[in-house]
Amino acid sequence: GRYIAYRRQLTPGYESDRFTLVVYERRTRAIRVLTESFDNWVTAFEWLPDSSGIVFKADEQGQTPLYRVRLAGGAPEKVAEFAQLQDFRLAKDGHAAYAIRTAVGSPHELWRLDLTGASRPTRLTTHNKAFEDEVDVRPAWTTWVDGARGTKQQVFLVKPHDFDPKKKYPVIINV
Repeated sequence: GRYIAYRRQLTPGYESDRFTLVVYERRTRAIRVLTESFDNWVTAFEWLPDSSGIVFKADEQGQTPLYRVRLAGGAPEKVAEFAQLQDFRLAKDGHAAYAIRTAVGSPHELWRLDLTGASRPTRLTTHNKAFEDEVDVRPAWTTWVDGARGTKQQVFLVKPHDFDPKKKYPVIINV
């Protein structure tokens, strides 16, 4: 009950304004932005069990990694990166997260993510296993290409079924 955490945008009516993570200290009424230097939107967050910090997810280059930021200060630290995380909950000890994970070529499933780096992600459900076995859903690869004025543009490439690198294929571009 000492702190209240929330997401904030600074520009009213500007839907593209970046969401930052802010902490309000109830006793002193001090407001502190924990992700001021973080360049991406904070999309969801959860307090660590000991209230020493917050774990949050952010959209980043086609993925949604989890970050941890300490109340004592410091830059956010990436603690898990595993495709797109739709939602997550922390384990009671704060050392793992349970997340709904998806990717191009991989439907939604529940996974356990170790936030200490000691182990790889563990798939907990197989709700979509029959679909995965029946349908050849193609994964996406990401690369960067030169764009206008020398800017880099991220591109996701999905190859067709039975792809043969010796053949030419039409390209569909979705911008």
